[in-house]
Amino acid sequence: MKYLIIALMSCLAVLSACSNKPSISGNVENGMQRVKHAGFGEFYIKSGIELNKYSAISYAPLKMENLKIDQKRVNVEDRNWDLTQEDIASVSQIFAERVVGFYQSSRNFKLLSEPAPNALTVSFELLEFVPTASKDSSVSRTERSSIFTKGIGRLHATAKISDAVTGELLATLEDDRDVGNLQKLEENKRVRNERKLRLHFDAWLSRLDEALAGLK
Repeated sequence: MKYLIIALMSCLAVLSACSNKPSISGNVENGMQRVKHAGFGEFYIKSGIELNKYSAISYAPLKMENLKIDQKRVNVEDRNWDLTQEDIASVSQIFAERVVGFYQSSRNFKLLSEPAPNALTVSFELLEFVPTASKDSSVSRTERSSIFTKGIGRLHATAKISDAVTGELLATLEDDRDVGNLQKLEENKRVRNERKLRLHFDAWLSRLDEALAGLK
């Protein structure tokens, strides 16, 4: 009986893994098909595309030109968010560092520093950030103030995946979710928030690497 239970549990685990594998739906809209179980809110891939020839990947610098800050979660009297060039440079650098760090381990694709044949190019863009608390800076918060929140806010982003040489658009994705642990209160401080953002970027990279590999 014990071995039968173990065997059944193993079968269920395999079935669960298979059911969560990225799969393409049958409907085609504007030449694109929706991908289920890709780990993002929306994921579309060009109909009939063969991903087997792609073994490498490169990432464009993180786009933030259209990023909007929506302070609806912050008390009216505490709304102090002002997206500066320093903020943009800092977040862009964090993203670039996470890309390099992620691919230092064995992945499904080899990271390239520039476009090349049989490679993909990914361009992520941040569209909206809905912070949970006021902005933590030496100017806007006193040293004694302490704010505790569940997560640091919701981040809405999109990405385009193209052929690195031809520029042909092969896939698009969209992600709109909260950043950080929503199960417990943690102090909302700049250093801690940056750490959570790094983990959020790591999750994007991991899900994308696995999704593209799963569609080959």
